[in-house]
Amino acid sequence: MIKWSADQQALREGLGPYLGDLNDGHVERDAAASFPRAQWEVLARTGILGLPFDTEYGGLGQDLLTTMYVLEGLGEGCRDAGLNFSVCTHIVSTGVPLQRFGSAGLKERYLPRICTGELIAAHAISEPDSGSDALAMRTRARRDGGEWVLDGSKAFVSNGPVADLFVVYARTSDRPGPLGFTAFLVERDTPGLRV
Repeated sequence: MIKWSADQQALREGLGPYLGDLNDGHVERDAAASFPRAQWEVLARTGILGLPFDTEYGGLGQDLLTTMYVLEGLGEGCRDAGLNFSVCTHIVSTGVPLQRFGSAGLKERYLPRICTGELIAAHAISEPDSGSDALAMRTRARRDGGEWVLDGSKAFVSNGPVADLFVVYARTSDRPGPLGFTAFLVERDTPGLRV
């Protein structure tokens, strides 16, 4: 059994005072299919959105185990499962790949606003014809001068309706397996992007 440090426990228990605000009205919001922007802002104030990110970008610099421990505490205390899923998508499916694989310029541009929740991030890999079978993906990306042009559609994009920034996966070669794909950061106002 893991023995959690006092600092780890304090991070998890630090969510406690916010749970009432997170839980108030969650059934009505769910019935209305509305994104809980006010609750997102409450979570942003807790610092949870920056848990695993480097402090140089405004994150808390926590390791994976601590991040999961605190997110488990959120899931235990916050009854809004959709909000919990949005937070995890924002952190794990978007922010973590950016921190791990993004260029210094992309990190400087986006990670501070991911950490504060100013940007809501989405993950776009599933497609209408292939679902979550990523290797059957049809979305393609091709070079056009110094830029990339993406062509295709995605489905079930976590955080998609409210996202400011998307991690979009596209086929960049005909190589079999996962090495034929690339992840692209796409801002919501990019010409040609339709949500």
